[in-house]
Amino acid sequence: LHVTPGGGQIPPPLALRLPPCPSIAASMPLLPGETRDRDTYQSGLGFFFDDGARAVRRWADTTQVAAENWYRGLKLPSFEDLGAGAGGAVPQVVAGIVEGSGPAIPVDMDWENPGVWRVLLAAAASACADVYHRGDPLRRCPGTVLLIAAHIGAFTHRLRLYAWGFNPARVLEGGQAYRMLSSAFCHADVVHLASNMASVLHSGYSLEPAWGHYRLLGEAAAAAVASNALALALALAQRRLLGSASEYYKWTVGFSAAALAMRVFTAHSESEARRQVAPRMWSQWMPFAFWGEVAAAHLFVPASDLVGHLCGVTVGLLRWHLPRLWPDLVRRLEGGGGRIQG
Repeated sequence: LHVTPGGGQIPPPLALRLPPCPSIAASMPLLPGETRDRDTYQSGLGFFFDDGARAVRRWADTTQVAAENWYRGLKLPSFEDLGAGAGGAVPQVVAGIVEGSGPAIPVDMDWENPGVWRVLLAAAASACADVYHRGDPLRRCPGTVLLIAAHIGAFTHRLRLYAWGFNPARVLEGGQAYRMLSSAFCHADVVHLASNMASVLHSGYSLEPAWGHYRLLGEAAAAAVASNALALALALAQRRLLGSASEYYKWTVGFSAAALAMRVFTAHSESEARRQVAPRMWSQWMPFAFWGEVAAAHLFVPASDLVGHLCGVTVGLLRWHLPRLWPDLVRRLEGGGGRIQG
């Protein structure tokens, strides 16, 4: 029966109650990609993409459920290890961690906040400037576009923070090393995603032509893991040496650290290329341009993870300087060059 807006019921039309004629339905030939359950035509290629999209979504949903179930079955930290809050009570956020519940991300945005629009406009302006001056990203840096698409695809799912986010305690005590990479593909909100992807696009234009598609993706993943590994070491040192567990039980998400590591490498490589072509005074300061991005991130979004951003900057500096310092150091040690002798 059909329900009217007023709440009453009316019988369906007479034509809908008549059974279909099997002889007519059986005699009508089907076009390629057409089924008897739908009255619209769709090509076989469309069916292929629809099936693939449904398969990917089913895999993502089942993977998230499996990760959440696995998380609930692991040994959770005790209240004695977590420490007490003010007045001897366990903080509410800590209680949520112990209970195994967790918020879904991304969170809803406050679109009336002018700071949100400032960050979005800045990210859009950066992306548009890169596309206008450097060309089509699908031709210049398709690997970067694929990386951005992967982040956007993960953003469309409301992932659970405690199932995918980075937490030093869960990595060390629970053995959940996958968090060091999975947390990089989780973003708190659309502002978080837009700012990081604009930074990745800018770096991809410079790095991918020299590195190639596969190396760029590998370097980005390695930067995310290395940044979280450095944050993990700092959290463990803070807990062991200073007796503070504020970083040890902190939850973080986002690709900011890896994006900053890529920006550091990009700034140094672009500065070196410009000095070779046209050495000028202003090109000497290009390697320090990424500090402006760090300052802007914490100016517009004060809740940003400063420790994670500094870890990303450190990883980028190490990635740039170590390959250049190590060969020179080896040559000095092997040849006994001057003051360094074995």
